Amino acid sequence: MGNSEKNLATAVTDLKRALEETKRYLLLVESVEDYAIFVLDPKGYVTTWNLGAARINGYTAAEIRGKHFSVFYTPEDVAAGRCEHELDVAGRKGRFEDEGWRVRKDGSRLWANVVITAMRSESGNVVGFAKVTRDLTERVRNEEQRLRLAAESAAREAKAAAEATQRVQREFLAKAGEALTASSLDYRMTLATVARLAVPELADWCSVELLEPGATVPLQVAVAHADPSKVQYARELGERYPPDPNAPTGAPQVIRSGKSELYPEIPAALLEAGARDSEHLRIIRELRLESGMVVPLTGRARVLGAMSFIYADSGRRYTQSDLSFAEDFARRAAMAIENAQAHAALNTLLEFQEGFVAILGHDLRNPLSAIDMGTGMLRQLAVTANDPRATRVLDRMRSSSRRMSRMIEQILDLTRSRLGGGLEMRFAETDLCVTLTGIVDESRTSHPSRTVDLRCPPSLLGRWDRDRLEQVFSNLIGNAISYGLEEKPVTVEVREEALDGPIRVEVHNDGPPIPEELRAKIFNPFRRGGQDSKAEQTAGLGLGLYISHTIVVAHRGEIDVRSNSAEGTTFRVTLPRRPNISSPTVGDQEPR
Repeated sequence: MGNSEKNLATAVTDLKRALEETKRYLLLVESVEDYAIFVLDPKGYVTTWNLGAARINGYTAAEIRGKHFSVFYTPEDVAAGRCEHELDVAGRKGRFEDEGWRVRKDGSRLWANVVITAMRSESGNVVGFAKVTRDLTERVRNEEQRLRLAAESAAREAKAAAEATQRVQREFLAKAGEALTASSLDYRMTLATVARLAVPELADWCSVELLEPGATVPLQVAVAHADPSKVQYARELGERYPPDPNAPTGAPQVIRSGKSELYPEIPAALLEAGARDSEHLRIIRELRLESGMVVPLTGRARVLGAMSFIYADSGRRYTQSDLSFAEDFARRAAMAIENAQAHAALNTLLEFQEGFVAILGHDLRNPLSAIDMGTGMLRQLAVTANDPRATRVLDRMRSSSRRMSRMIEQILDLTRSRLGGGLEMRFAETDLCVTLTGIVDESRTSHPSRTVDLRCPPSLLGRWDRDRLEQVFSNLIGNAISYGLEEKPVTVEVREEALDGPIRVEVHNDGPPIPEELRAKIFNPFRRGGQDSKAEQTAGLGLGLYISHTIVVAHRGEIDVRSNSAEGTTFRVTLPRRPNISSPTVGDQEPR
């Protein structure tokens, strides 16, 4: 056999071996089930199809051969020219890889990793494309599930954190509310307590600045930190570097504008901009302030100050929700401050009133006693001299003096009832009919032209304050005489409801009724009956009925009024025979 024959035989053997290898390779490719491996012609039409492609995409080889590979893409991608773009990139660069949604034969979608490789001839021309597709849908679903579970876990953690924050806020409000409504009216001490309550749950630092009335610079009245040494450090820092009242941020600006400031992250530049010198800058940096909010203490008419909440070194951050909570609490604190200030002003007024009462009780009654005594002596001289004109003038002077004395006593009673927890009461065994008889006799003497009828049993014993009841019934009978018709009698009638039961006393007069709008307020101080203009001219301060009401209530009794044009006006007083007074009364005495 010649060389040419040998060479031919070798070539045939090599070709057979190559065909066998190609056949085995094609069998291998066609049998792969985890990857879709197929070939596209230069225009993108399918020419081969393996088992993996059939399993992943759902097409049989007979169904898909000759169809364009765009059937695997979503309508949106096809419309966007994605298929042409992938072949173009693979043709120019030799390879294209991508991940995205693809479409199966049944219309369902899969997430696929796609690699398209250009196949070239010996001359370098593209003769087709090898396309390998891997189904990653399960991985994507697992990732989506992982993300969903992570999101659910994060949501649960966020909910738990929010609930914990709300619980802390509720506890803070409860404790701070107790402090704000405590009996102590030193609001600076109260604010210091509130600042301490905020640490460390709501803040690492908490401070309160107040702008007192008339002041131009806010004063720090409270500062709190979990570490007491840092509190002292902060105070020393405030004394060494007091805040600039014109600062564009922080408490001074919040007090000027009345608007809150929230810093989820405190910029270092913001802090460093406020440094006065290198030492101040060093201290600011050492504080390591991370997050903060400043809220105004807004009162009814002005901004009273500001509260600052700061996180430092704890890794926590303030949110808009935290700011809303702080603003709501600051409004409550401002209300408590104003209430304390108002109470302090009221105490000052009460101290003045107490001084006024002392002056009224001592310095005015003494001169009036001298006037009353002097007019009495002069009247005796006038009677002896048989000077009726002087006698009448002196009688009027003495009557006016005594009326003024009664007014003073009424004012004293009013002030005592408002300041000292009630009128002084002296309970003792008293005969009410004897008391009323004396009052009626005095009224008849003072008003000889008027008729006053008393209807009372021979004796009515009970435990009452005789002098105070004399005030009550002198007022009621005096009112009836002043406002009743002159030609009609004033009647005073006493009734026993039952043996040892309550006693009812009715004082009645005929005449114009008390106006309806006045009836509901008639027992208020400085109110008068308003039935007759003539009576108005000689009336007192309008305290008689108020004091009468106070005395009757102190006896555990009741007083009311009925008034109309047909029946006239009737004041009715109901008194228990032996009032149940739970605590010892002032000046409780034996019968007088």
